[in-house]
Amino acid sequence: MRNLKFFALALLVLMLSAPAWATMYSMKVPNDALIDQSNPDINYETGGSTSLPGKDRTRFLMSWDFSGVESTAVGDGTFNIRVSWQQGGLWLGLYELVGGAFDEATVTYTSYVGLDPITSIQGSLLDSSDAPAGWWALNVPQATMQKLLDGTIDGLVLGNLPGQWSNHTIADGESFGIEPYLAFEAVPEPATMMLLGLGTVALFRRRK
Repeated sequence: MRNLKFFALALLVLMLSAPAWATMYSMKVPNDALIDQSNPDINYETGGSTSLPGKDRTRFLMSWDFSGVESTAVGDGTFNIRVSWQQGGLWLGLYELVGGAFDEATVTYTSYVGLDPITSIQGSLLDSSDAPAGWWALNVPQATMQKLLDGTIDGLVLGNLPGQWSNHTIADGESFGIEPYLAFEAVPEPATMMLLGLGTVALFRRRK
């Protein structure tokens, strides 16, 4: 019996000290909507592509359902977007969506942002690049991935960089076969591993 106790204790230490197995996720965008400062009261029911023309006018709102996903982000994530057409340089920015949930079927610039500048609902600029048409991967820092998993922020925002003119078309969530997606790794939170370890010890105690 003493050997069983020793084995249970050793197993608990091993479970708590060893790194948890990471799960790789690749999640398409289930909720997305376009809002346009130049047409603030129009709801854009996109279906296959979304245009982001002009200078700091349009924003592509995105959100995911992370229920059932491991709760601790491992490293940075990647947001992958397909750009099907562009005119001139392509300068995009990825932001944190901190303005609350949105309804893609009814949201407009006015209903979501009101009369405030669009930057009032976004966090820090995360990534930008002058890139050609095709698949483009944007880095999502680990801290932002953790906010997404925790529900601290409601999603991500894609749009032209402030002050940069760019005219292009990107695939949206209804673009069959080329939908944008979020790729990241996550593991169970430490508290979950602790419960598993304690459960193991309790199992051995019941078998005494």
